[in-house]
Amino acid sequence: MAISTEQPLLLLVSIHVEGWENENEDPAKFDHHADLILETARHAADQQAVFSFELSSTFALSPGAPPVVSELLSLGHAVEVHADVGGRGSPSLFTLTEQLTAKYRQVSSLGSDPVLVSGICSRGPFVEAAIAAGFSLTTGAVEYCLTALDPSLQPPGFDPTACPNPSACHGRPPFDLATRATPWFTSQTQSWVTPDPSGQLLMVIGESGASLPCLAERELTESGQCQADADDITEFARLAEEYATLESAIGDPCCVFSTSWSIGTAPPEGFTTALVSSVSHLVDNGTARWATPSQVLDAAR
Repeated sequence: MAISTEQPLLLLVSIHVEGWENENEDPAKFDHHADLILETARHAADQQAVFSFELSSTFALSPGAPPVVSELLSLGHAVEVHADVGGRGSPSLFTLTEQLTAKYRQVSSLGSDPVLVSGICSRGPFVEAAIAAGFSLTTGAVEYCLTALDPSLQPPGFDPTACPNPSACHGRPPFDLATRATPWFTSQTQSWVTPDPSGQLLMVIGESGASLPCLAERELTESGQCQADADDITEFARLAEEYATLESAIGDPCCVFSTSWSIGTAPPEGFTTALVSSVSHLVDNGTARWATPSQVLDAAR
């Protein structure tokens, strides 16, 4: 279903809260990780921006997680799920559903009501499993998601055998800008690229495959090799403008600029503030607004 043209561009930033090794057993390590996350959240909230913080199981199950989640929610941010499952072999619907249901419950037990799950690309039935687990929206689709498609729907020249796992095929799927900007519903993994108005899972593509610190480099990876800097902020602002003007250029509705950001190390001082400020003119003049996953979902229904 197309999103209404009467509303502004929706800005969705997905923060992948990847688990640090053994942080659920090491309070000092967890506290350091939590400080990075909360600092980002506070800087964003200071400028009335909202982000989606998507928790790994390692973070969500840490004893120190409840007060972190409570503060994130109090600042107006969303707390969702970063699953990181399904990337080995061809898992069954039962296995994927069981894994995703467990992760849904981990986050919901912390006081959130998750609608979004990221990190689910698989050769298995990831769409059906996400729906069965209670999710309604997914972001972060990478090339590996294409391996699950019916061969007739795979892009020309795509070779599934060249994609052994998500790490090897972590680039953005080859969609044009209009497709990336316009979310669609689906209910079938084998045809997830084909919009289904009666579908139950909203696919939000945007700039999937590239973490924010890699935007300027165009290195579609979350390996951490890219450094967050002013060039990435410039590219973020440029892309926001491009998404914002697309609707008038093509005459069709499109209104979600989605990006992801894996915060493994502290961003440079002032990075979050500068990132939000780079699109403040679009927000101030009503061209765009920050949105949580639930707000994106509501707009698409």
